[in-house]
Amino acid sequence: CKSKSKSYLRQIAKNLDLIVPDKVNVDELCVLIRAKLIRNELKERIKKSKTKYFYFHYESSNPME
Repeated sequence: CKSKSKSYLRQIAKNLDLIVPDKVNVDELCVLIRAKLIRNELKERIKKSKTKYFYFHYESSNPME
């Protein structure tokens, strides 16, 4: 995440409906985006949905495995 440009990360944050302060650095943007993705993932898991926002290190990103 930290290797991406600030403008790119701002666009991702906007797509996730995050409110981003005017003065924010790349590290803070990464933390905000990660937190939002984890929140979305937990909401979907509670609903028993198949929608994935985030893969934990012990999970496969291939649903066929």
